[in-house]
Amino acid sequence: MMDMGAKKYAYEYELAEWKEQFKDTDGEQLDDDLEYWRIPMLYSHDLFIPDETESINRYLAVSFEDAGNNVAYDEAVKELQELEPYTTLESWEWPLDGFYSKYEEE
Repeated sequence: MMDMGAKKYAYEYELAEWKEQFKDTDGEQLDDDLEYWRIPMLYSHDLFIPDETESINRYLAVSFEDAGNNVAYDEAVKELQELEPYTTLESWEWPLDGFYSKYEEE
């Protein structure tokens, strides 16, 4: 049987590992209540692009040849929506109901 300190450490480790999947395309941890462009992925975790021109352009340049050279925000969004038609702008909230740990405190 685990003592409370080890149980708490195991729980926090599992929670941190679970949160790792929620990073934006810039490699930053997603932030509550900020808006992100969400790209649903079929075989992996969805992609989240921060709602700012530089981040959108960076994603487009990495993902598509000759894309992501937009100066204005509206142009970047239009190009993103043309190349990724299922993209939606969403506010971010932690889906804590999606996390379970056998070490969860009772």
